[in-house]
Amino acid sequence: MLQLAILAAVLVAPAIVDAGGGAGASAKKVAKKSTLRKFCSFIVMILMWQMTFSQWSFNDFRCISNRTIEFEIVRTSLQLQQNNTVTPSKYRYVVRSNDCIDSLDQTRIKFMVDNFQNLEYDWGFNITLYSYFGRDAYLIMNSTPNEWRVLGKADDWAYWKKEITKRID
Repeated sequence: MLQLAILAAVLVAPAIVDAGGGAGASAKKVAKKSTLRKFCSFIVMILMWQMTFSQWSFNDFRCISNRTIEFEIVRTSLQLQQNNTVTPSKYRYVVRSNDCIDSLDQTRIKFMVDNFQNLEYDWGFNITLYSYFGRDAYLIMNSTPNEWRVLGKADDWAYWKKEITKRID
């Protein structure tokens, strides 16, 4: 979206210069110039809104950034379900900041998946999603953020995109 808005502004800027507007300009050229100015103003407003929205949204996630997230790994025991099936034990991430987890909604979860490539939040987003959805953390429980980025980030990102699409959309 942002790249499209910048491209449109770059393509329209030369047209404003070519539109003329001197003392002898026709009414048609003046109207064209006015329309182009309105369009450029609209593009600038979209860019400003996009930047403001992104900054506001990331501020909501300060408690789960890579530097600040507090979590622990717990092992759940075998569980006997009501239909006499056994759920095997698994390792779970538990985020200690309940305020961050409690404030999650569909919009914020989708934002986390959409911004999974942000290196200040990727590990924190992943831990939070593991905790929130109860996914087994066995495969990444002993990983550092840098090891996870090399070995498991692409797989987790693909899993979360698919899972969130299934649950939210």
